[in-house]
Amino acid sequence: MQTKKIIGFLGGILIIQPYLLAESMHGTNEPQQQQTNVDEVLKMQKRLYKKGIFRSAIPAPPDDMLQRAIKGEMEGQYQLGGWFYEYIVYEEQCVQISESWLKMAALQGLAEAQWQLGHLYRNYRNNEQLAKSWFKKSITSFEKRTDSTAYKFLYAIYYDGTGTEVNIEKAKEYALKYVTRCQQEKTQPRWIDLEPEIREYVLEQTKK
Repeated sequence: MQTKKIIGFLGGILIIQPYLLAESMHGTNEPQQQQTNVDEVLKMQKRLYKKGIFRSAIPAPPDDMLQRAIKGEMEGQYQLGGWFYEYIVYEEQCVQISESWLKMAALQGLAEAQWQLGHLYRNYRNNEQLAKSWFKKSITSFEKRTDSTAYKFLYAIYYDGTGTEVNIEKAKEYALKYVTRCQQEKTQPRWIDLEPEIREYVLEQTKK
């Protein structure tokens, strides 16, 4: 029997949704539970199609992205969650769909999904406790990585104090690591994404 829970109200409608992945692992089969989650979120998307939402305002997601998400690839799930996140302003049900896909990826340990899920809970669920929890998870996940994307996220996280205290010294440290790693990866760093004082610091350090 499928376990369900009340997760809130959208547009005056009581939303009841199956537990997602890690929240329902006790006494369940993980692959079977994940398939149940995918099936449920696909049903939500179909309801949007029937409402005629997916026209000019909200285009249907690319099929390859959808297929990768259905197969359980966390990158595909993250991208699909991000796709619906972009269209939340047009349709409230996009919040639920975005949350579902992002959570599947986040529970697999994808830092970017954990970070975006934190913003979803903060901005659209008004649940600061859950938001902070996912932000902290994303910091832990990013700090295990050594790629330029992770360093760039960590720079922004510590500069803005997202899910943690503002720490300008750490922001500088990760900004420098970001630019250095970009050079190693033979990619161009996005200097425009660094605040002026941080950019100046990094430029001084890289000249030494």
